[in-house]
Amino acid sequence: MENDTLGGTTAAEAAWPKRLLTDLAARYLRERHGLPIQPKTLRNWRAAGRKPRCRYFGTTPIYDRAELDSFVEEALKDECPTTRTRRLAKEAKRQTDGQAAA
Repeated sequence: MENDTLGGTTAAEAAWPKRLLTDLAARYLRERHGLPIQPKTLRNWRAAGRKPRCRYFGTTPIYDRAELDSFVEEALKDECPTTRTRRLAKEAKRQTDGQAAA
């Protein structure tokens, strides 16, 4: 049951380790959050210095489950970035047109 808790965590959370290797981190993002993230995407983001942040055990990248969860919450937006840019450009144009008319 999803609502059963084990020491303050749900049974679904307890099924995942606290720290995840790249392949398992991508699988966690797909299965737990429904995001179509592949291990290669995480590798590319890591090489580019993008989030989600990882730590290293020697040369092995390790993702904290909590970091992946916070990354998803930060990354989810109410509006598409392209739509937001277009909306802001239209608003700015209206303001400049309104100032020119006054």
